[in-house]
Amino acid sequence: MAQITVPFAPGGLRLPVLVSTTQTEMARLVATGLPIPRPFWAQAEIDTGAYPTAIALPVPTGFGLSPSGQGRNRTAAGSVPVDLYRVSLGLPPMFGLATTTVLAHDLEVSALAHPIPGTDLLIGFDLILNCRLLIDGPGRTFTLDF
Repeated sequence: MAQITVPFAPGGLRLPVLVSTTQTEMARLVATGLPIPRPFWAQAEIDTGAYPTAIALPVPTGFGLSPSGQGRNRTAAGSVPVDLYRVSLGLPPMFGLATTTVLAHDLEVSALAHPIPGTDLLIGFDLILNCRLLIDGPGRTFTLDF
């Protein structure tokens, strides 16, 4: 089990992540002799109210990904239709990690219904259910065990 402890950011529980194509898509690209797109550095924010994890559209479209389906997101304004995408998600070698650590090899994410300035990805409850999240308010840090 790996663990990272991250200081609070001014906007909340934020951390950098790497977004890439799924392992299946990488294997397809290699088999056809096509290049594998470089992972995208994204600014993520933990949002336990998000389900599923949500991503800003420039990220999956930057890989040339097409939607894998349609879904609905709940927002304060009500339920809205959104496109769904499949991506891999990892933590870069920071916060004591020696190498990139994969959080999900094949994760279905929804397109953010409304862009959030400075945020590329909302780590949702679907991912939080696979780890332990400890928020230390007085210490101004949060810890993820995964």
